[in-house]
Amino acid sequence: MRHTLFFLLLAVPVLSFAQLTGVPDTDGMEGHWTGVGLQIDKQQWDIDLRIISDAEVLISYPSLGCSGHWELVQNGKRKRHYKEVIETGLLNCDQGGDVFIKKVSRNKLRVTYYLYSYSEEPIAKAMLQRQHDKTETY
Repeated sequence: MRHTLFFLLLAVPVLSFAQLTGVPDTDGMEGHWTGVGLQIDKQQWDIDLRIISDAEVLISYPSLGCSGHWELVQNGKRKRHYKEVIETGLLNCDQGGDVFIKKVSRNKLRVTYYLYSYSEEPIAKAMLQRQHDKTETY
């Protein structure tokens, strides 16, 4: 009984601190996100991301003319790792890149792209903004 009370006295303040600090987690990433990607060679391209669930993510690069989906590799506490599968516009976009997304705030996601066959360093980055569509249908 004394151990249980000690645990509760310790755990409640820790949980309350996590809630008060607003540290983002991976929950709530579902939705429509847009932004601009910036490659290491300074090229830019539009991004349209729709996260339906952890395992169902649709990606489109309208300015490049390609689209596809992301397959979940690892779902971490604050970051997700996906493998990109391009389905249309195969000649316009790299196939099989590794994509990491991290929730920065309720309305912002950081996206980092890697193409390990090219470099161990990120090849592109983006900051995406949540879009508040009136009718979200996927």
